[in-house]
Amino acid sequence: MNVKQIAVLSLFISLSFSISSTLPADAKKLAGLWNTAGKIVLPLEYDEIRRESNKFFAYKSQALDNGKIIWTRTEVDLDGHIGNPLPSEPPQNLTTPSQSNVKPPEGWNVQSRYDFGYSVSNDKGQRGFVDASGKLLVIPDTMTSAEPIGPGLFLNQVYRDNSEPITQLLDSELKVISEIPKDLQLSGEYYRDGLLMVRTKSGIIAFLNAKGQYQIKPSAITNARKFINGFCEVTLQIHGQSAVAIIDKNGKIVAGPFEGASFHRRDDDDQVVVEFSRNRAGVISVSGEEIIPFEYDSMSEHDGLYVGHKDGHCIVFSHEGKVLVTFEKGITSVVPSGKYIIFSRNIDTKGITESAQSASHRQIRTGVMRWNGQVIIPAQFERTGSKIQDGLLLTYSSENSITKTGVVNVETGKAVIQPIAGTVTIEDGYIMVSMRNNIFDAAQFKQKKGRAAWSDFLQTYNLIGMRKSKIEFLLGKPDSGYVATGKDQYGRYGLECGYCLNTWRGVDIEYDSKNKAIGWREVERSTPDEWHRDNVVMIDSTIGGNLRTVPKRDAKTFLLRQPKSVRST
Repeated sequence: MNVKQIAVLSLFISLSFSISSTLPADAKKLAGLWNTAGKIVLPLEYDEIRRESNKFFAYKSQALDNGKIIWTRTEVDLDGHIGNPLPSEPPQNLTTPSQSNVKPPEGWNVQSRYDFGYSVSNDKGQRGFVDASGKLLVIPDTMTSAEPIGPGLFLNQVYRDNSEPITQLLDSELKVISEIPKDLQLSGEYYRDGLLMVRTKSGIIAFLNAKGQYQIKPSAITNARKFINGFCEVTLQIHGQSAVAIIDKNGKIVAGPFEGASFHRRDDDDQVVVEFSRNRAGVISVSGEEIIPFEYDSMSEHDGLYVGHKDGHCIVFSHEGKVLVTFEKGITSVVPSGKYIIFSRNIDTKGITESAQSASHRQIRTGVMRWNGQVIIPAQFERTGSKIQDGLLLTYSSENSITKTGVVNVETGKAVIQPIAGTVTIEDGYIMVSMRNNIFDAAQFKQKKGRAAWSDFLQTYNLIGMRKSKIEFLLGKPDSGYVATGKDQYGRYGLECGYCLNTWRGVDIEYDSKNKAIGWREVERSTPDEWHRDNVVMIDSTIGGNLRTVPKRDAKTFLLRQPKSVRST
């Protein structure tokens, strides 16, 4: 299968759906793997592909006739060797990236990863923690709330006779170091450099040391990031005014305070971008030394380099603050990426001269050049990724409110993967593609339901006119039985439900006296919408992340191709 066929396949199965964070996390997807030349390594038929250490793991599910779902897992190493599919458990959800040199002990499964180790559990219901050296600490059943917050440090909550919770600070052996005062709110995720950030009832921030004692007492800090290599960016209230500053581990201000400004700093850097609200920006060290003076309209950091704007010019600085290159006025933005520069400029869409064109005729387009100014890809893309990896660049385009992602080779300018409505990532010589699989899966629906699965049903089948027996075969019986409405009746299916029923969604399907479907409607918090009396599809809209209904007969207005999966009843 070539790249052009893949592009057609993506249109065939995706109904031009856009992958976005608004879709349910358990929505069934199709995933595949390509190499940087555009050759298929794994076809677009897996549920999920993950990168772990020096391998890719591709998971695939299959629904049996009895409704049971079985999983297999296929391994691919970085040299392209593909293993045989083996029986597997479903892929586990991890809260942080799964790459690690320390493997979990035999019989234990990874639950959550941190930069200082990871939590594990086993089939016996036990919990534990593995530190950076690989040592396993089994957490007793009596410490149900014990959670790691830093190297050799845990928080645990207990209840005394008055039933008020007490938070304990524990050491690497789970022994109590101290108890946290009841009037302090904890921010366990902000334990760094031996200091734990806490907040008082009045909203003032302070820091405790590993013994549970005040290292920095409550004063004027209203917001803080975290300590990195002995320094922390904070927000202060000084005489009623908000200002930012950098403090050391004793609470001493070493840079600032700067009123009406904000900080931008990488965790692994000892320098900070300072941007003021009135188009003034520069760079300082964490100890307050000036690196780039505060005389630029804006400033941003890219892989250790800085990009500033002044008098209509883009200027690239070294990490030491030296000017490396200044660009002509027509270039609106630049992003250094290795030996390339990703740049944007205004394009005259009317084909008239620069002096005559107005802003309404201009569109910003993006291309690629070398550091010497040689343009190797003209400014032609609506938007691109911010980094060139393995000589490849992600490109983004919009069509009928659908965002599509493609991959181009920056040296040749040719497409490696044509734009598709899916998620595309580049990692170590491979391209991972993930997109919505809109073919309805009855077993998946009965197990998880969900609004995305309901939209798959509408796209795969023509609901209006379908017999009740077939609908019950595909969807199961309605959750609340059937409600009579004269000669007709309807059944209600629940699709989604949040906490306290505040996001409950469902659908009603109505049948006539001959038990054929004559309409359906959405229900939100028990309030029904209007009935749909015609067959429709549901299209993902990037505006607000909502699903909109479109009649199937008019679907060609929104879709590039009507899928063959839509079957008559």
